[in-house]
Amino acid sequence: IETDDGITGVGEAFGFSPMATKTMIESSLKPRLLGENPIDTNRLWDMLYTITRMEGQKGIALMALSAVDIALWDIKGKFFNAPVADLLGGRYRDQVGTYPTGLYRKNVSDQTKALVEEALGYLKQGYKAMKLKVGFGLDDDLQKIRAVRKAIGPEPRLMLDANCAYNASEAIWLGKRIEELDIFWMEEPIPPEDIQGHIEFKAKVNIMLAAGESEFSRYGFRDLISRRAVDIIQPDLCAIGGYSEMMKIIAMATTWNLRCIPHVWGTAIGLAANLQLQAAMPHFPTSLKPEESLMEFDRTANPLRIELVEEEFEMEGTKMKIPRRPGLGITLNRKALKKHQVS
Repeated sequence: IETDDGITGVGEAFGFSPMATKTMIESSLKPRLLGENPIDTNRLWDMLYTITRMEGQKGIALMALSAVDIALWDIKGKFFNAPVADLLGGRYRDQVGTYPTGLYRKNVSDQTKALVEEALGYLKQGYKAMKLKVGFGLDDDLQKIRAVRKAIGPEPRLMLDANCAYNASEAIWLGKRIEELDIFWMEEPIPPEDIQGHIEFKAKVNIMLAAGESEFSRYGFRDLISRRAVDIIQPDLCAIGGYSEMMKIIAMATTWNLRCIPHVWGTAIGLAANLQLQAAMPHFPTSLKPEESLMEFDRTANPLRIELVEEEFEMEGTKMKIPRRPGLGITLNRKALKKHQVS
């Protein structure tokens, strides 16, 4: 988004239908934004949500609004010469611990061996937590989970991500069989529409339940939080409505004392936006010695995460430093953008 003062803001939309998101932004959101004051982020969010409510309170409409909102906050930061984190309320931290998202199935003959080798590689890099992709059949998942836990030992935190692969009964069946493996959390084992299924899982399985990647806006998270359907909420900044909506969701979570560990998956723009969010994230729960925040860090090969901005993301061990440059703290690499453009 460009302003008449020459300031440019960038944002990112999560999702796998980029042309639909592009059309929503250009046809529905852009005409309403032209001539507005980009500093009025809350008012503009309310206006854009209201005019697109009939077209979709979830999905593409919110993903498009997320990208616009993040770009507006980038503009605001550059206008006030401050990092977005400072405008969100100030910093809790200057760096954030990361955990690797990886451990996907590969096109190899021995899947278990490949997963074990990758997991051991993360341990050698210093990681003390990692997430394993499951959802490939109950028996197969059970075998892979046991193999990875045996390989890495009892100390590292092991999380599972099923991407809504099971119904509630199947998730409970698997959950009961892996309780002894000390799984830190089980992510999205059940489709998001089945809130009662989440509640049943929580009642019967002694593993923390995480969800929210497939949910949108404060209205979508209201029932998850108020009905205590999950232990950890995972809103995606680039899907739920951007910073303006994320801070409202976080406020609800703190009210119910639920931990918020956002879902992070995408390009360098989304990663930079999430770093600013992490700087301003409160502790969950607020206490004298709270557990530090944790950020998902996709470790699969992705040129859009490396090439799309001119700056490099700095690591200190397994912690990522949070930039103090204005806005998102990044400069879009337009040559890389053109290189990877598909339409």
